[in-house]
Amino acid sequence: MLASRSARSWLVATAAASAVLLSAGCSPGSKGIAAPSATETVTVTVTASPAPAADGAAGRPGTGNDTATSGASVAAAPLPVLAQATSADNQNTYRVTVNRLSVSGQLLQLTFSVTDTKADGFWIPGGAFNNGIRDADGPLASTDSETADGATLIDTKNAKRYLVARGPSGLCACSSTSGVVIGAGKTVSFTATFKAPPADVTAMTVMIPKVPTFANVPVQR
Repeated sequence: MLASRSARSWLVATAAASAVLLSAGCSPGSKGIAAPSATETVTVTVTASPAPAADGAAGRPGTGNDTATSGASVAAAPLPVLAQATSADNQNTYRVTVNRLSVSGQLLQLTFSVTDTKADGFWIPGGAFNNGIRDADGPLASTDSETADGATLIDTKNAKRYLVARGPSGLCACSSTSGVVIGAGKTVSFTATFKAPPADVTAMTVMIPKVPTFANVPVQR
């Protein structure tokens, strides 16, 4: 059963921060990933920006709260390819591509895209990329349960794990997967915002639930 935490607010990951409060706390290391000695988190206030246009694939961005819009969108044009891996969810096969790991000011945005590799049909990701923890109760619980907040970054140089940024009441600054439907052969992109690593960090490990680990992904500044 999912754990319960305090109510969370919704924020989009494709946004510029208007105010940033940084915080860090110690946590156990991640087995096999350079034993991170600390976890970095960030609380943000953001101004939403438009989602990319669709390319005709089936898909509906989820609904956010507060000042946010969904960060999930069907890719309008080919995105850069930094790393790729294939995975499966029951009978559904899909490819995950890390497209961007870009720093802007005190924030870093991860963009990754998911392609349904089946010949026909569709895939509904639902909570596939969630962190497995219910971070909100009551009316926000369903919003929280289907997001990309399970994505994490590892700074192997400084042995730190970075968690998705969250708003004042806690929901992630990341894409909603609620209502998203990925048609066969189609691609939908997702985003998640994190605290930016130190300037001398040039690459990070990207971890996304149900997907093999992406090591040494270049950070763009």
